Amino acid sequence: MSNRILENEIMKVVLLTLSFLIIVGFSSIGQLDTIVQGKYQYDVYHEPEPATYFEGRYIGKRELAAAQPGYTEQVWSPEYWLDVSFYSGRELYEKFGRQDFEDNKIICIVFWSNGGNSEVEVENYVINTKEIRYENIEGLILEGHDREGRFWKLYP
Repeated sequence: MSNRILENEIMKVVLLTLSFLIIVGFSSIGQLDTIVQGKYQYDVYHEPEPATYFEGRYIGKRELAAAQPGYTEQVWSPEYWLDVSFYSGRELYEKFGRQDFEDNKIICIVFWSNGGNSEVEVENYVINTKEIRYENIEGLILEGHDREGRFWKLYP
């Protein structure tokens, strides 16, 4: 076997070992991944409606219905089964260097099938441990807002 082939094989082994160590290192932080049921509120805009008129030959033009202005209505999405990762604010700092959440906050990262995600900061509960375990959130209704301002309810 030539030195070049041997070097390539050694490099492959080293890269695989490093990849394994990185994956094991990241998974050692207590992130909780689970499937939960949830829904969110969003705004629906209703276009303004023009006035309705009747125009008769003898009475002229008469308004039958006044114009209605446009308005925004908040509605709930259907309930979905969602792939969610739960973190404490402290875990996000230690794992990703994120400093935008308080240490004791519960952060839910909802993953969508199109590759996107929503970060929901739970507002009605806090956690007093470094890592989130399922026992900490089981049976709770977690409520909070995501970065787009949508209000969420998650049911672990």
